Amino acid sequence: MKKTSEQVMTFPANDTDKPGCRMVAEALMAYGVKHVVVSPGSRNAPLIMAVVRRDMQVHPVIDERSAAFVALGMATALAEPVALICTSGTALLNYAPAVAEAFYRHVPLIVVSADRPEAWIDQNDSQTIRQPGALANIVRSMATVRGEMSDADERWMANRKLNDILTAALTAPRGPVHINVPLSMPLTNVTASAPEPLFRKIGVLAPDGRLATDEARRLAALCSGRRVLVVAAQSAPDSRINGAMAALAALPGVAVIAEPLSNVRVRGVMGECDALFSAPLSDEEVERLNPDILIAFGGAPVSAALKQFVRRLHPAEGWYVGRTDAAIDTYRSLTMRVEIEPPLFFPRFSASMRYLGSKAAKVEGGESYADLWRRFAAMRLQPLGKLADRLTAEGCWCAPLAVREIIDGMRGRAAGINLQLGNGMSVRYAQAFGAEAFHRVDGNRGVSGIDGSVSTAVGASAVSSLPTLLIVGDMSMQYDLGALASTLIGGRLSMVVLNNGGGGIFHFVKTTRSLLERDDYFTGNVRLPLREIAGAYGFRYMRADSFDSLAEGVRELCRPEQAEGAPLILEVVTDGSADAAVFSQLIGSESFADTKS
Repeated sequence: MKKTSEQVMTFPANDTDKPGCRMVAEALMAYGVKHVVVSPGSRNAPLIMAVVRRDMQVHPVIDERSAAFVALGMATALAEPVALICTSGTALLNYAPAVAEAFYRHVPLIVVSADRPEAWIDQNDSQTIRQPGALANIVRSMATVRGEMSDADERWMANRKLNDILTAALTAPRGPVHINVPLSMPLTNVTASAPEPLFRKIGVLAPDGRLATDEARRLAALCSGRRVLVVAAQSAPDSRINGAMAALAALPGVAVIAEPLSNVRVRGVMGECDALFSAPLSDEEVERLNPDILIAFGGAPVSAALKQFVRRLHPAEGWYVGRTDAAIDTYRSLTMRVEIEPPLFFPRFSASMRYLGSKAAKVEGGESYADLWRRFAAMRLQPLGKLADRLTAEGCWCAPLAVREIIDGMRGRAAGINLQLGNGMSVRYAQAFGAEAFHRVDGNRGVSGIDGSVSTAVGASAVSSLPTLLIVGDMSMQYDLGALASTLIGGRLSMVVLNNGGGGIFHFVKTTRSLLERDDYFTGNVRLPLREIAGAYGFRYMRADSFDSLAEGVRELCRPEQAEGAPLILEVVTDGSADAAVFSQLIGSESFADTKS
C-alpha cells in the first residue's frame, strides 16, 4: 500500500534495523523508483520491510521468473525504473531471462538480491551460491552493499556505489543493474526510534560541450551570498584555469586552495597545504572555515592533512568538476558531478560569478569568507616561515630545509623550469613550502608509487623544450636506477637526490617511526654510492652536506648552458632522523597516517 509523504519524511520508528537495507530503499526512492516487485523469502525480509515502509508501491509475486517479467512489463509501460527484490540462492538465477531481455531493450530494471555472508560461499550452506557476478553479462553494472554496515567508511562507500550503479541504470544506453546485499541474519528487528536518513544522492550535470551561459549563471546564482571553497588537486597547467581561479580568488565569498601539483599559479590562492592543515584545528575553527559549497577538481590530492581537514567540513553542497566514470567523492560531501573538463567549466562559471556580482558571504564578526581564509593562512604560514628561517640561520642541516632552500634559490629562474617530484617525502616538502614559481609541477600521484619516478622525469625531459628538475629520495632513486642508462637523457635534466639512508618517510609517519624494526626492515638503511653511480652513467656530480655547499649546487641546477652538456646529479646528504624531527617541528606529523596518504 502506498504511504503518505509525511511517513517518508519522518522515517517511522518501526523501520528495519539493517542500515544497508534502509540505504538501498532510500536510494531507490531518490532515483525515482515508484514500483517494486518482491518475491517472499527469509533472507530478503529486511529489504522487503525497507521498501514496504516507504513511499513506493510494492507488488508481491511468488515466482521469481514471473516476477522479473512483471517488472519488465511495468518498466516498459511506464518508461521508468522498476526494482526487483529476491532472496538468496537460485532465486536470483530465475531473474536471468527477463534481465537479458531488459539488457538488449535498454530497460532500467533494478535487481536487488539478498545474499548470504561471503564467508559461507562454497561451505555447503543452504541457499548459498556465488551471487556476485551471476548476471554479469546481462547487466550494465553491479555492486555489493552489505546489509550490516559497521562504520562510517563502509556507509560512505555504499553510498558512492549506489549512486554509481543507479546512475548507470538511468544513463543512456539505459539498462538493468544488480545490487547484491549480503545479510548475516535472515530475519530482522525493527528500530526503536526513527532512524536518520542514510542516503545522499549525487546528481549529474552533463553539459553538451562547453558550459552554456544560462547554466553557468544558474550555478553562479546558487553561490551568490554563500561561502564557496574551491580545492584544486593534480592537474596539467592551463591558462584558462589560471585565469578563472584568479577571478574566483578575488571574490569576497570564495577561497581557493591549490596544491602545487594542481599547477594553479595565481595570486590569492593558498598552496602550502601541509603547512596550513597539519597542525590540529579545533571543531570551532573548522566550523568557522566551513563552506556552504565545496567545488573540487583534479586528480588525487597529495596532502593527507588537506584531505583530513576537508572531510571534517559539512557543506550543504559538494561539486566535482571533471569527466569521470564514477562518483569521485574524495571529501565525502559530493552532491553533484559536473561532467565537463575544468578548462571548459571554470572560465564560464567565474565570468558568471562576476556578472551576477557575487555577494560577500559573511562569517561571524562581519568578516568576508575570503578575508577569514587569508587571515587563517597568514596565522599558519608566518610562524612556520620564521621558524624555518631561524633553523636555517642556526645551521640546522636537514632535507626539508634543504628543499626549501632549493625552491627559494631557484625562484628567479624557476618559471622556465619543469619540476618533477618523487613520492615519499620529496613531494611533501614541496607541499609544505610551495612550488608555484616553477613553470610546471608533476609527480606520479595517481597511485603514488615510488617505482618509476626517475623514468618519468627522463621521459618528460626528453620531450620538453624546458629544463627538467627532479627532486627524489634515495630509496626511489635506488628502485629506478635502470632509468639512468636511458639514451633519452640529456643536459636538460638535473636531479636532486635526498640521500638520508633510505626511506625517510618511515622516520616520519607515526605508524613506523618508533618501531624497533624500522631501520632493518623499512628504511632500507643503505647509503647509495651516488658519486660512483653518477660517474658510471655519465652524470656530472655535486654533493651538498651544508647550506653553503647546497647554495653552490643550486646555482648549477638547470643552467641554460648545461643543455648541451652532461646531466647533473646533486646529492643532498642528511640524517633521516634529523629530517623527521625538523619536519615534525615545522608542520607536525599526526596527519601522515601512512605512506600513500
